[in-house]
Amino acid sequence: MKKNAAVYLCNFTPARQREILPLCAQCGIRVRKVDPADFGQQIGLIAGLPEFERSQTVEEAEPFTEELMLMQGFDQALLDDFLNRFRQRRVKSVALKAVITPTNSGWTLLRLHDEIAREHEYMMQQRRQSADRQ
Repeated sequence: MKKNAAVYLCNFTPARQREILPLCAQCGIRVRKVDPADFGQQIGLIAGLPEFERSQTVEEAEPFTEELMLMQGFDQALLDDFLNRFRQRRVKSVALKAVITPTNSGWTLLRLHDEIAREHEYMMQQRRQSADRQ
């Protein structure tokens, strides 16, 4: 188990949270629900990184509605273990997920959402095209 590992959940229903919370507890991962009012704040602030301060001017944009999961303090072994538990327990995967990095910690959650949503859509298109060729 990795100390200080955390998961930040955006737009998860209470039922989905009840599915994921036991997986986090088994791995020693703290969980925090992110309020949509904070979607325009920098990820570093949401994650409690000391060099980030709350901005009075937040990015104005339509809040997203898809589930998004941010992971902080994960090494590869914890990430593998955590994601394997989803498969073992047959918990529906989270399509939009990201690990907090030095690069994206300065982004707003809205920007990260847009980036990983584009990446996810591209990967799904590639998968569909590959299936069509077979």
